[in-house]
Amino acid sequence: MGRIFISVGEGSPDEVQQLILLRALVTAELRSRGFEVLDVPAYLGLRETIQWINVRARPGDVAVQLDTNASPNPSARGASAFYIAYNIERQIQAQRLLRLLVGRLPQLPNRGAKPDTATGFGGLAFNRDVIIPSLLVEVGFWTNPSDRFLLQNRRSDLALGLTDGIAAFSLAVSGYPIEDDTPSVYPPPRINVMINNRFYPGEGILVNNKSYLPANLANQLGTDLITAPNVQRIQYEGEVYVRATDLQKYNIAVSWDNPRQTVILRSIA
Repeated sequence: MGRIFISVGEGSPDEVQQLILLRALVTAELRSRGFEVLDVPAYLGLRETIQWINVRARPGDVAVQLDTNASPNPSARGASAFYIAYNIERQIQAQRLLRLLVGRLPQLPNRGAKPDTATGFGGLAFNRDVIIPSLLVEVGFWTNPSDRFLLQNRRSDLALGLTDGIAAFSLAVSGYPIEDDTPSVYPPPRINVMINNRFYPGEGILVNNKSYLPANLANQLGTDLITAPNVQRIQYEGEVYVRATDLQKYNIAVSWDNPRQTVILRSIA
């Protein structure tokens, strides 16, 4: 799994300070999930930031810049993610990041993923000149009172949403075969897992009435579920989950105990 570079954009001292505080929470949460994070020094300008990343970047790494937006119209608000134009893969990753972000904070409007050419500058240096996959995320409008309130007072929720999205971005670039199945209920309900008549210490999740189980339970099933073909995977909170019914392809009986909200797995000898 590659490393994650996180930088903060330029702005007023108050804006930059809020972004630094937000980044600190995101970095801490990503590290708690097992990701290696490099925070770009906040005192660097844009060109120095790009150079700082490029001299340290390795294949599989990703870069994200956290920024705020501004508008003469104080009613303009919401989060956006910019990607390098004409890159479909990066567009999909930007869309996923935003979905996960607003999933944690529904009060923040999703303005959508946008090509860097939509900015009016003809392109964004952070998207074009960073040599590893990069996304620029505008977490809201500093000129909008509602967005500014969320940034100042709902920082933890904002950080968790960004963490979910950045983790998914990193996993996708690192080659994890993850498919989208965005939960219609957020957070998705937790479910129990029983393997060969014993409860598994971890939990699964129920996504759109489908059971998904932690991929790392493979050790107890004798199957490499991270790379196994014909298994649908999703990423949630930095962890990879596999669809329970797909395990039937690998000699594993799958059933559902509704009263106990438990997926029951049994190895077929």
